[in-house]
Amino acid sequence: MLGNLKVFGTSMQFPVLFMLILFFVAIFIERKTVFGRITYWIGANPEAAKLSGIDNSKHITYLYLFSALVAGIVGILLSSEFKSGFSNRGLLMEFDALVIALLGGIAIAGGFGSVIGMFFGAIILAVVTSAATGLTLSPDWQFILKAVAVFLAITAQTWALSLRNK
Repeated sequence: MLGNLKVFGTSMQFPVLFMLILFFVAIFIERKTVFGRITYWIGANPEAAKLSGIDNSKHITYLYLFSALVAGIVGILLSSEFKSGFSNRGLLMEFDALVIALLGGIAIAGGFGSVIGMFFGAIILAVVTSAATGLTLSPDWQFILKAVAVFLAITAQTWALSLRNK
């Protein structure tokens, strides 16, 4: 029910509105709050953050709690979209999340990235997946295509980091 709910009588569904609200909240937290700054500090250099008096484990626990909250809400939206729960509905979504993060500029080692980068990573993956589906590629080949994207993103990050550290 909730997963198929139309917003304000338009064709936009509630999950899209939820994503937009979450996107702007995440940008606000990232750029305008101490919590967002601390998240960057811990990601860039956990030891320096700890020496600065930041309780890394407590902050990371809060990040995991936020992630679990969002995952729970998304699970409710996905199950309400089909009016039933499928145990394999979210199969391989964790790999898609990794692909989105890497395409969006999130460093695999941490310390770099932004919410806007993640948004563009999601758009890139959606376009590539739609194009692959339009070309009638099998799901196996689509998975290989995503794996190649991960490899290229990690290679590009490694190359850019080596240029930066020269």
